[in-house]
Amino acid sequence: MEYIAKIIQEERSENKRFWKYNFIDIRTKKIDCFYNNYRIPYNLNQVGKLVLLVSSKHQLKFYQSFEQDIEEEEEKALTLLEEDTNREVEVRDINLTKRVITFKKQQLFETINSLHKEGVKWKTIANSFHKTDRALRYFRQRINRPLQKAGRKLVIDDKTLDFLIDWLRIKDTAITLKEMADYLNGELEKKFSEPTIFRALKRKGITWKKATPHYLEQIPLLGNISELTDKVKLLPQSQIIALDECGFNLGEVSRYSWSFKGSRSFILKPGQKGFNHTLILCVRNVENQGVIGYKLIKNEMGEKKKKDKKEKDKETKKGTTAVDFYEFIKNINLPTNDKHYLLLDNARIHHATKAFQKLGLPTIKELMLSKNIEPLYLVSYSPQLNPVEKIFNIIRHNIEKRRPRIFEELKSAVDKEMERLNKEDLTKFFRICLNYFD
Repeated sequence: MEYIAKIIQEERSENKRFWKYNFIDIRTKKIDCFYNNYRIPYNLNQVGKLVLLVSSKHQLKFYQSFEQDIEEEEEKALTLLEEDTNREVEVRDINLTKRVITFKKQQLFETINSLHKEGVKWKTIANSFHKTDRALRYFRQRINRPLQKAGRKLVIDDKTLDFLIDWLRIKDTAITLKEMADYLNGELEKKFSEPTIFRALKRKGITWKKATPHYLEQIPLLGNISELTDKVKLLPQSQIIALDECGFNLGEVSRYSWSFKGSRSFILKPGQKGFNHTLILCVRNVENQGVIGYKLIKNEMGEKKKKDKKEKDKETKKGTTAVDFYEFIKNINLPTNDKHYLLLDNARIHHATKAFQKLGLPTIKELMLSKNIEPLYLVSYSPQLNPVEKIFNIIRHNIEKRRPRIFEELKSAVDKEMERLNKEDLTKFFRICLNYFD
């Protein structure tokens, strides 16, 4: 849907993951809003052509494009806004007449001096301004010279800095300071050092930080994400469960270590990285005893190739298979007989059917229904909706600090983490995921 509009306000969601923009439709003079998962470049209160995608079910509007370099649309907008502008000017004139007139410092200084030249004593002038003569004398001494701001003088003015920030939003937020300096030198023929640009950006609250990647394919699916989260929020919260898989490698080492200044830091690591051992975890949206089940799957490396080509090698276990997932769902014991709703991603092992039909076994979906579990598959390219993903971030961090080197050490560390999770309130992870795109 297309609008001739201007953006009047922007704000971020409470979790700082989403942007909301308020705009005025010039044709209808109505105020509306749209959403986007990143901050868009635009000039405030400048009219342009706004293209939005409207969700049919929830009537939510999502950003597609906004072109402000359109002269014809600006002329139309000016004619439509001319009457409103005149009315605003009249209202402001009325309000200004009601305000108390105050002097600026320079005007007050000139007024005091003119009164003194006419023969009025300093004490009389001070009493008329409800000040002491000492305060008046101090004021006259300070006004003789302009005040200077503390700190460094500004090398980059606000206009140049706004020009750089607009280019940064359009181009790429991962651009280096060197590229920014070269761009300003080429466009404005002004040379700025990298530290100068860094301090100027910091003055505007822009810093270099670790970025959270978002999939480009997620943007057209925001309507589907909103429908799924709204559906889950209406379900009984204690009957919502979530499941996911995570890999652990016994050859991982820390990327940082202590060393003397001026010398290189070294750290020992195994020469063979080996396979990832998989942890399957299923949790429940409750405040206590939220771990429904977990399983650590050991992936073993097969024997090396033998000289006799006819002799077959032993089978090598690599990754989690559909059979592993089937056995995990089969052995899950739900805390109640009520119907539960399982949040899980669209991995192939979560949809496996043909492999079990050949074995004469029920499919994954049939097995879940037999255990009174309704699967709710997440929207593609949206791992932020799975609470287990956030739980894995904490588990991986705690286990990596223990530095397990054999499978038994890894299993012991996982068991301790599960004991800790059972004492923790897991509802916060579900709440964060369901409100991530609000």
